[in-house]
Amino acid sequence: EASLDISNIDSIEEDENEEESSETGIMIAVCPYTAETHESMNLIEGERVYII
Repeated sequence: EASLDISNIDSIEEDENEEESSETGIMIAVCPYTAETHESMNLIEGERVYII
């Protein structure tokens, strides 16, 4: 069984477009995740994840 644990970050770096960032949920992976199939997404710890 695969599981995914991501956390919401409160601060956004200044070089990011704030309008774009506020419309999407910026999350950071807090642990590695390897997808069960190649059609799914793999995550690396600390990698940003954009939830649209």
